[in-house]
Amino acid sequence: MKYFTSDEHIGHKAMLYFPEGRHKFSTTSEMEEYIIDKWNSVVTIRDEVYVLGDFAYKCSKRYAESIFWQLNGIKYLIPGNHDNKVALKFIDCWRSIDLIKRVSITLPNGVEQYLLLSHRPFLSWESKCWHLHGHTHGKIQELNKGIKRLDVSVELYDYTPISEEQVINLLRDIQ
Repeated sequence: MKYFTSDEHIGHKAMLYFPEGRHKFSTTSEMEEYIIDKWNSVVTIRDEVYVLGDFAYKCSKRYAESIFWQLNGIKYLIPGNHDNKVALKFIDCWRSIDLIKRVSITLPNGVEQYLLLSHRPFLSWESKCWHLHGHTHGKIQELNKGIKRLDVSVELYDYTPISEEQVINLLRDIQ
């Protein structure tokens, strides 16, 4: 199974004060424990998880890596604007790191569907691909109406990576 997520912001204390909903946590440790629990509640050690950027920020490499190893799955990074400070310092832990990645999922009718993964949203892309991104923390959802683009920022899904099945259910009927 493939899962998609973005913008965990491990170690980023300022996220506790952002309007994206993280004010429900008192500390980054509390936020990170919640993220670990939610992640591991759906992801097995054999699943693939595509992290669409901003995994960690304003913390040490060692700290971010300790959280990384508590998370189930085979992890791929599509780096975000904060990842050069921390997450790219433990590059050997990620299965791969790509600025943009194209992966496929299989629709219920057996048809292969391609997903274009990036940290920031694109205004245009190959029309046959569905586009998944992070970065905006749900702030441009109204612009996604009628197009096959999906923000996978953690706050939008109760800090849980979303499955390929959820992606299909959210995007397949958009015309």
